[in-house]
Amino acid sequence: MTAKRYHDLDALRAFAMLLGILLHGLLSFIGLGFWPAQDVNQSEYYFLPLMFIHGFRMSLFFFVSGFFTMMMWQRRGTVGLLVHRFKRIVLPFFVFGFLIFPMLNNMKSFADWVGEGREERVSDSSEEKEAVGPKYAVPDDLGGAARQGELESIERHLTEGAKIDGKYDKDFTPLHWAAAMGETRAVNLLVEKGADLNSRDGHQSTPLVLAAFLGRAESVRILLEKGADPELRNKDGGNPLDSTRADRGLTEWVARDILQIPIKWSEVREGRKEVRNLLGGGLQPTAAGNWFARNYMPDGRFITHHLWFLYDLVYLVLAFVLVASSFKYFPLAGLPKWLAESPLRL
Repeated sequence: MTAKRYHDLDALRAFAMLLGILLHGLLSFIGLGFWPAQDVNQSEYYFLPLMFIHGFRMSLFFFVSGFFTMMMWQRRGTVGLLVHRFKRIVLPFFVFGFLIFPMLNNMKSFADWVGEGREERVSDSSEEKEAVGPKYAVPDDLGGAARQGELESIERHLTEGAKIDGKYDKDFTPLHWAAAMGETRAVNLLVEKGADLNSRDGHQSTPLVLAAFLGRAESVRILLEKGADPELRNKDGGNPLDSTRADRGLTEWVARDILQIPIKWSEVREGRKEVRNLLGGGLQPTAAGNWFARNYMPDGRFITHHLWFLYDLVYLVLAFVLVASSFKYFPLAGLPKWLAESPLRL
């Protein structure tokens, strides 16, 4: 008996695949930090088609996959289904993952390497954007003085009764601002005046987290010497060492749109290297000369990136087999067949 071919569903799957190309292409135009390839032309309006496609595409894939899994189970049985899924999903995952994962894991380094000369190539346009961009109005308070590293102003505000651990602009304490800006003299002065080394901002980040995030190695050194706790975590569960792993897009977005401070990515990147050594994270698997760890476990764990849906499919097939097999021991043995043939299948 010749198996029926559902050409309409084949076309639907193909259309969803093509939409995937469009969706991932759009990621280069909206400035998301986790996507290493970013175009110089950015607009938030690209979010509209991206979210529209993302809202149904993967759900559609899994829905259609479930339909074909049921058909295959009926035609081939449990063992035949598992063998087929192994050949179509598990085997390609490991074979092609062996080739693809190193490229994905090193994409960020490649993007940083390509972008090293970008600041010089577009220096004119960048300077023009900074000139016409909104300037940050530094508040005339203790937080603003710490941000600017103005020691006399810091002393004056403290004499006038300003709270040394109070929350100022961006919900930062003065020590947060001094550490974030790399104003080491201000950091030393505030610590000498009794500032809390482990104070928290609105995101529960400590001054040490901010200094590490922005690659302020000297600020990190001072804070550690004075007794700051390098294990404290913020709302995201990240500690100072974790913050040094933030990619370029996220770092520049936080500096530009949230903190409103100028940074150079090349300086941040180099500063973070020293920060990681100070925090005891300099000897990571990637730096140990281990080829496998560098290419497959850059953060100490096996990373599959955007191929998560493949092993999710494996889990779903196994769950399907488990549920379908369990019907043998219940009086509703005909339920799977009825579901597959009833209008509920779609």
